[in-house]
Amino acid sequence: MTTWLRLAWNRIRSSLWFVPGVLSLAATAGALICARLDGFANRSERSLNFLYHGDADGARALLSTVAGSMITVAGVSFSVTMVALSLASPCCWRWAACCC
Repeated sequence: MTTWLRLAWNRIRSSLWFVPGVLSLAATAGALICARLDGFANRSERSLNFLYHGDADGARALLSTVAGSMITVAGVSFSVTMVALSLASPCCWRWAACCC
């Protein structure tokens, strides 16, 4: 029985959708927890005051700064990936230029 379970676990773990499925379940659980915390914060505003002391304009500025930095990180990582690919495979770029 244990060998069958071990074989089934290895087959599930090595499948293509195992990690995305686990991460989707974790994201769903995180969303539910955040929704509960938000409902708790709306009922008693003073109890979660230690999380953020600013007003709506400050929160908007904070979120725009975080979003801008995330876009910057995504752009830099994309550029580094393109440079690494162009340095790693010059023959593929020549083949693409000839065929197009």
